[in-house]
Amino acid sequence: MAIERDKNIIELCISCKDMCADWLEEHNIKSPLQASNDCEKLMLECYDICSYTITALQRETPFAKEICQLCELICESCGNECTSSDSTQTQKCADLCYEVAESCRIRLF
Repeated sequence: MAIERDKNIIELCISCKDMCADWLEEHNIKSPLQASNDCEKLMLECYDICSYTITALQRETPFAKEICQLCELICESCGNECTSSDSTQTQKCADLCYEVAESCRIRLF
């Protein structure tokens, strides 16, 4: 069972993972081999790290801090890449990525 301080991160990661999945599905990206640009590659990375962060925090792994640090880095990078898009959906992804990154950053201290 996740500790109380991690519940917000878990909820944000679930939302981010789901939003990434929707974006990837809409752009017909099902594997890393189909990702042709940095936005698509980072969206896949973001999906994967959010999925793993959820699992790790739920099981209270001793590596939670390090996993959150990696989640923060990937989500921040994905957000930075997504902000260059004109798409409203991609901009929403960026905002959520930044929110996840910030919540992970706060957990590190």
